[in-house]
Amino acid sequence: MALLLRTAIAITSAALVISPGMAAASSGTIKIDAAIMVDKNVPSNTVITARGYVNENGTTSSHGASSSVTVTFKPGQTAHATIMLPYTWTATAGATVRVSLLVSSNAQNLPNPEDSRVIPLPANGSTVTVDLPAAI
Repeated sequence: MALLLRTAIAITSAALVISPGMAAASSGTIKIDAAIMVDKNVPSNTVITARGYVNENGTTSSHGASSSVTVTFKPGQTAHATIMLPYTWTATAGATVRVSLLVSSNAQNLPNPEDSRVIPLPANGSTVTVDLPAAI
């Protein structure tokens, strides 16, 4: 019985160390700060939406999160949007995260810009801010 207990403790202890190729639970929040330059010719009644995505790379299955906000703006000025993306997933050591921003509107003939960055997997329990610009 004592041998089984020691074996279980050894396995538990080993699981606390994330070595390359091993997986561990990770959670936190990725905050996208979007600076969106709005052209002076965009009608003021246009609805602009900023959608943030986060996808983790480094496991046998993919994990992700997304959220969107409606952007308050004045034509010809830079609008700011904050998108909070909380996540919880199992990741391997050395995993990376792709953080993406897509800006769209209900107006015809306006671009739908998209930008993204790849960052290292943030420390467990942390909040990381990623600045992503766009122009519409």
